[in-house]
Amino acid sequence: LSYHASAQGKACLAFGPDELRSRVMRARLDMLTPHTIVSAVALERELARIRKRGWAVAPNESMIGINTLAAPIFDANGLAGVIGIVDSIQYIEAEPSAEQIARLTATARRISQFLGAPPPREAVGRG
Repeated sequence: LSYHASAQGKACLAFGPDELRSRVMRARLDMLTPHTIVSAVALERELARIRKRGWAVAPNESMIGINTLAAPIFDANGLAGVIGIVDSIQYIEAEPSAEQIARLTATARRISQFLGAPPPREAVGRG
């Protein structure tokens, strides 16, 4: 999967090492479909949105008719991986349902906790 054209890849870029993001931004961003992000500026804006909301999508970006919802998994050292669900755009819409987002991000948090990641910042200090 391409980093710039998949939810999994964009989650890696948003939450992963700066060196990876820099390398991808310097490379050519190939157009896989008419919906693929091919501008480094547009990709940076997308990565900022992903960091803010905690999940990524890529509707029709790698393949027409397919979307993925992905969320980062962390361990004690940072990004450990990404978890995602892939399906037809009719089942994972460009803006996934609240239930899809909640279930996927909750699963990512549980895996992250199992791997020894610190609690999310918003959870620190809450009972």
